[in-house]
Order: sequence, then C-alpha cells, then structure tokens
Amino acid sequence: MRELRKYGGVQWLFDKKKSLVFVTIVLFVLVILLAIAKESNRDEDVFSHLSTNGLGVSIYQKANQQDIRLVADAGFKWARTDMTWSRIEEKKGEYNFVNSGYDELNKWMVDEGIQPYYMLGYGNPLYEENQITTEKSRKAFINFVDSVTKRYKNQGNVWEIWNEANIRFWKTHPSYKDYSHLVNEVAPIIKKNDPSGKVVAPAVSGLNDGSFKWLEQLFKQGILKNIDAISVHPYRGQNPESVEADYKRLRQLVKKYSSKNIPIISGEWGYSTEYSQNFQDDDKERKQAEYLTRMFLVNMSTNIPMTIWYNLKNNGNEFQRRIDNYGIVTSDGQPKVSYLAVQTLTNQLKGYEFSQSLVSGKRGDYVLEFKNSKKEKVLVYWTIKENSNLKLSIESGKGNVVSMLGAMQRVQWKDEIHLHLSSSPNYLIID
Repeated sequence: MRELRKYGGVQWLFDKKKSLVFVTIVLFVLVILLAIAKESNRDEDVFSHLSTNGLGVSIYQKANQQDIRLVADAGFKWARTDMTWSRIEEKKGEYNFVNSGYDELNKWMVDEGIQPYYMLGYGNPLYEENQITTEKSRKAFINFVDSVTKRYKNQGNVWEIWNEANIRFWKTHPSYKDYSHLVNEVAPIIKKNDPSGKVVAPAVSGLNDGSFKWLEQLFKQGILKNIDAISVHPYRGQNPESVEADYKRLRQLVKKYSSKNIPIISGEWGYSTEYSQNFQDDDKERKQAEYLTRMFLVNMSTNIPMTIWYNLKNNGNEFQRRIDNYGIVTSDGQPKVSYLAVQTLTNQLKGYEFSQSLVSGKRGDYVLEFKNSKKEKVLVYWTIKENSNLKLSIESGKGNVVSMLGAMQRVQWKDEIHLHLSSSPNYLIID
C-alpha cells in the first residue's frame, strides 16, 4: 500500500507538473496572440478607418505636461511634433534624449493615451544645416534616425521624414533629388527598427501647381515603394471644402506612378483667427471653429484617415515677427471656441465611422452619415452658404440635434426630416 501511495503521489505530482507546463504554454501563446492582435488593431486604427481615432493636433517640442492633457481632454488621439536632430545630437555621435526633453514628452503622451507623430528632421550644423546633400551628412542623419526609432519603437508611432522640403525648410532647390535619396535610405531603417510604426512623407507644403510638379519628380525617384502614406499640408485661403478637387488630382498622380493603394493623410493644416482673409467679421474665433470642424469632417468624407490640426496653442512666429493665432487654446492655455468645437465633435462621433455622403455638396450643402458597430447613425450637416433648408427622406424616428458647440435639442420626424443648415455643423444623433 505504501508503494502504491508513493507511486500514486509521484504520478499525481508528475501530472500536476505537466498541467502547469501545459497551462504556462497556453498562457504564453495567448499573450503572443493578444500582442499580435493589438499590433494588428493598431495598424488598422492608423490608416484603415475614417473616424475620430485619426484626428490629432500639432504641438511644439517644448510642450509641457498640461499641454498633453489639453490634447487628451479635447479627444485627440495623435500629437505631431518635431523630433529635431540638432537638439538631440549636440555633439557628434552622442544622442541626448533626456536633456532634450523627448523622453519626458514621450512618456506624457503614452501615459495620456496619445499616439506620437514624430517628424524627423531639419539639418544639424555639426554636419549640414537645413538640408542633406552630402554622403557624410546623410550618413549622420541615418545614424540619428536609427537611434531615435530604436528608442521609441513598439508604440505605433507615425514617423515623418522631414518637413516641407519643397520650400524653405530645405535650403537648396530643386530639392527633390536629395530629398528622395534621403527618404529611400531612411524609410527601410525605420521599418526595420519599428515594425509597429508607419513611415510617411513628404509633408509637402501646399497643393498647388508648384507642389504637384515637385511631387511628380519625387514619385519618379521611387519614394512611393518605401512609404506607408503620403503626407500633405493643404493650407489655403479658401474654405476647407475646396480641398476635395486637390485630393482627387493627387490620387490621379499617385495612380500614375504606383499600383498600390497608398493612403493620403493631412499632416498639417489650420486656419488662423488673425490673418486669414476668411475671418473679417467680429466673431473670428467662431469662424475658426467652423472651419476646423468642417476640415475634419470633409477629410474623413474624402477618404483621408488622419488629419492633424495646426496648432494646439497660439504662439509667436519667429518668421513673421508676430503672433500666429492658429491655436485652439491661447498662449497661456485657455480654451478658445475651437477647443469646445473639437470636444463636441470627438464626443458626438466617438465610436462612429464615416459611412456615406447623403448630400454631395455640389450645391454647397453637406450631409454626412456616420455609423457605429451597433448600426446606430449620426448625421452631420452644414452648408457653405449663409443658410439652407433641406428635406431629407429617412425612416421615422427621434433623436437629438447637437450644435457645433454642444447645445442640444430634442426632435422627432415622420418619413422625412427638415434640416436647417448653417455654416456651423450640427449633429443629429438618431435614437
């Protein structure tokens, strides 16, 4: 009996060890699968959906923790900032991420659930300032990028190569040969170091005849095979709806040089309350809020999965020697009307994706439909005219109309709804 008990105990212990090993293996596999699923979802969230998950704002590299909280409280998911080479490498071959403030800034963003959008760029006076034209400076920049992308990998970052190389941010022109050479060498290194990230370029300034000529020269140099998306800065003196024709023209140009479906993102675009010709009335902040809201909505409706507003804060402009009022908060962090408009948009459309345009906008009226996973709907509507009245045939129902700044009114309708459209977008939240 003692031998049997001993044997039974050993067998039980052996079986227990096998069970523990089996459970450990299963847990390990589950962790791996969850990690893969997380990375897959992260990739999908970046460029595969037309939702508020693709909205962000530009911040300056010296942003503080309160600035990052303002970004998060607005409902933004992304923050774009310069990853300035000369600030990190002040001595040849030495990369200082602590004293430069980037470690701290990166931690604040990650802690607040903000995805970093890092612009890798500008020259370094240790090698070559405001451009990369020599093999020596190109190698130094590559080493810098290698170090940065290894340090901040596995976060699902967007990595942008340089900023507006078609204008003054690249010293010598034409710049397309040297710039494309840089992109084609740097992009594979970023992808190797950070498979979770996305590589975007060229952050082209403007969508006009000059920038389209520059883009075509870049495409001829083969950069499209190395980037994950094309980043553009479609600033304009006109209303945001005017961008639709420019996006169409750009897609036709891309199709000419690539068979891939390469996303287009709006990496920087804003309207100043102070200097835009559109804002001559007394309520400049409200006009900025209208253009901001419509810019985000128009971009989603034209298959632009990511839009970065410029800028978080009003700030001094060293080039113009004056204050630029592109911010959605004042220079001391006080919310402007635009900030409230962002909060309203991200709150009302949280969990929803763009579905279709119910009114095309050809006559100046816009009605966009958004749906969530439960097939619930939100309609967003406005006009580029002063005012417009529209009858829309939809299934009888009830809901809430929410204004651009969050005021709410209960409504119901039978077979069709009468919409009053103004330059300020409204949200119809259907029960």
